Amino acid sequence: MDPSEKVAISYFLGMVQCGLVAERVFGVYPLVHVDRVLALSGKVLRGSRPDLVGYRRRVSSSGVVFDGSALFEAKGRTNRGTKAVVASAVKQVNNPPREVRSLVGANAIHVASVAHFSDAAIGAKSTKQGSVWRSHLVDPEAGGDDRCDLERLRILVDVAHYLPVVRAFREIEDESRNGDVRSEYISGSEFVVANLLGGDLEIAIPGKVYSALAGIEGGRANLGDKKLEALGDTVTVELSESFSEVDSVFPAELNDVQVRWLRDS
Repeated sequence: MDPSEKVAISYFLGMVQCGLVAERVFGVYPLVHVDRVLALSGKVLRGSRPDLVGYRRRVSSSGVVFDGSALFEAKGRTNRGTKAVVASAVKQVNNPPREVRSLVGANAIHVASVAHFSDAAIGAKSTKQGSVWRSHLVDPEAGGDDRCDLERLRILVDVAHYLPVVRAFREIEDESRNGDVRSEYISGSEFVVANLLGGDLEIAIPGKVYSALAGIEGGRANLGDKKLEALGDTVTVELSESFSEVDSVFPAELNDVQVRWLRDS
């Protein structure tokens, strides 16, 4: 395999595994790029920073409980991971720029996630490579006195979670006039549905969320407090209510983005 291909595969394997671990181990969902969240406030960072940000949630007898913010650095290797890779991930996640520290606060969990293939953990002796897809996690101690506005972070993360899908739908609408984007009721709720890949794939997004975000344009939206509050009344509430109605934190069916393949009959 070409080295450039290995780099691309390693990147996506690292991101995918980090998302799975964040969801299943730490209760973090959605998980989005730090740059995407900061862009919603009109900020652009240069240099080293962690990859992903999210917030922790769990379902209790009284409903959904939000436990705080989370910051992740994701790395992947197509072969065995090394201590140097882990050290690099820890350094990035534990020394974020000031803008990121202000976003997540001092009490955020910081996780370095390294995906690799080996029959042994990183640092242990191995006799062969490529046998198991492993996850190596480090949760380093974080410092500082920054406070997190968790409500604001939740809205920013949820908007960043949905916005790429909404923008893709808008592009489909602009390029097509043959009904590729339509409204449809799924399990009693209104969704906006779009056909992709020549009609073989459909993606659906809650109708209220689509309407709320359809007017946001540009990479740096710079949403003000009033706009964020209004979005929170639709986007964040819409996503949160779907969790409060089920026992599992991550139900199979929730009022979120849905994907379905269409098969010929």
